Amino acid sequence: MRIAQKMLKLFHLNLSHCSGLTNGSLECLTGSRLCSLDLSGCSLQDQGLGALEGVCLRRLVLSQCVLITDVGVEKLLKRLRDLGHLDVSHCVGLSDHAIKALSFHCRALVSLRMAGCPKMTDVAVQHLTAGLRYLRELDVSGCVRLSDRSVRLLERSCPPLGSLTLAYCCGISKTAALRLKPRVKCWVNSVDDPPLWFGYNNMGQMLEPIKSPSQSDVTGREGEPAEETVDDESSKLT
Repeated sequence: MRIAQKMLKLFHLNLSHCSGLTNGSLECLTGSRLCSLDLSGCSLQDQGLGALEGVCLRRLVLSQCVLITDVGVEKLLKRLRDLGHLDVSHCVGLSDHAIKALSFHCRALVSLRMAGCPKMTDVAVQHLTAGLRYLRELDVSGCVRLSDRSVRLLERSCPPLGSLTLAYCCGISKTAALRLKPRVKCWVNSVDDPPLWFGYNNMGQMLEPIKSPSQSDVTGREGEPAEETVDDESSKLT
């Protein structure tokens, strides 16, 4: 029996790193009242995302779902017009096309995390600043193809972001990144190359073939370079 029929009061579901989860497993969620779903680290493909089209999610975490593509994400986002929070960090198969669909269909989005997406370019940021007027939190760490043009686009965003993370954005100069510092409440930046565990180099080229994720791939890593952080609230206490 579908979860939708058995658990009418289930609104939040965390299935992160469930190795046994298949594309067909999500069909049981169709018609449910879920508003928050975490599928990070699952070996899902576009077919699995299709099963979520009947769920009115407001928060969706797809971090480390390395097998999904622009096609599956675009199709899903057409049905998630009330989505407020999206995490596609380390979804290495996604590109500017997915962000274009996001900015067109999910105008109410307030938080986006797309760290570790090596295919993203300045065009993705252009789509974000043009379509997402309510965006307040943005994490583009490790998006190595972003340049100073992205900074200029973000400078013109109105109203400005509350939180911006630019770690491992080696294509953005320090001078340009510093221009955004006064405009955000919480600002994180480093121009270092992405660490090896990101799985690609500073040109966005994969270091090894894409494979299904495991929890150990993205946790417990050591040797990460220090990042500069500015938080207005904490600075008041010092």
